[in-house]
Amino acid sequence: MAARFTRRAALAAVFSLAACRRRPKPGSAEGAAKGDAGIADGGVGDAARDAEAAFDGGALYRATTGSFQVRFPEGKAPEVEHKPITGGLSVSMFKVQYGTSGYIVTFDDFNRTSGRSAEQILDGAKEGVLETTGGTLDKEDPLTLEGHPGIELSVSATTSGIAMRQRVRVYLVDGRVYQLIVVAPTWSGASASEQEFFDSFKLSRDGG
Repeated sequence: MAARFTRRAALAAVFSLAACRRRPKPGSAEGAAKGDAGIADGGVGDAARDAEAAFDGGALYRATTGSFQVRFPEGKAPEVEHKPITGGLSVSMFKVQYGTSGYIVTFDDFNRTSGRSAEQILDGAKEGVLETTGGTLDKEDPLTLEGHPGIELSVSATTSGIAMRQRVRVYLVDGRVYQLIVVAPTWSGASASEQEFFDSFKLSRDGG
């Protein structure tokens, strides 16, 4: 059930982001922005460099809630939402629009006292992705993050008549479920920014 709530909230946000097809001009950036937490200063390139190079030099976002850090494209600060689900718990979402793509990190603590195994929780998250999107699972791979179990999913789906590709990483950390999501039109193809986003995600010991 928690996976369904998480996916419904997160994907609704991503689909609205991905509806925009205008890519930012190469070399553009917001600089070292501030979100709900401190963001490390970082250069974002000049007009002579493309968006990927600007992303590489972007700021690192450190969340005060959720105990994680990640680099969004061009060091952009995410829009942060905390959506209630059940039992006084909530899903926290950190989302950024980048050109035609949506980048999202979510986490929830629904499973901290569920008594289910890690395999059951990750399977539930996968089922939630497929049920909510009505998509097709193209690929699934096991992952670990600092010794914690996870999975990576590649999903194809159609929303509002647009063929979409979705790449999702799910990590289970002491009962907390983190999801990293990139959604983009199928025609856009994968980019280096996506891989950097996924690879930059790390756990921190600050915050809740």
